[in-house]
Amino acid sequence: MSEACLVTRTQAVLDRFAEALNAAGVATYRVRRNEAEDRVAPGLRLATMHRVKGLTFGRIAIADANRGILPLEASLAEAADPASRREAEHRERRLLFVAATRARREVNVLVSGDPSPLLPAVVGP
Repeated sequence: MSEACLVTRTQAVLDRFAEALNAAGVATYRVRRNEAEDRVAPGLRLATMHRVKGLTFGRIAIADANRGILPLEASLAEAADPASRREAEHRERRLLFVAATRARREVNVLVSGDPSPLLPAVVGP
């Protein structure tokens, strides 16, 4: 499982997923800020979008890509004017791009509720 990483926008969301996965008996490994990742340690990798910058994994799951979380409402609310808001939205879009491009083979985006406006509309069967 060390080739797979579950990525979230915030640490709080990551904590919720870690708790649920551990309760279900899934081994996890936190990729922490300011620490080198131990590539031989077992477990599904867990990291924030900011932390995965510069890393690669076979598979990435971007979890909770929901409206309000991605883009992060708090990040947009800090914008003082429309130009600042557009820049904040661009930063959030770049962060999503960085997270998605950390995968060498497969990216899955997990949504519950309203999907993020940063995600393209998907037409299913």
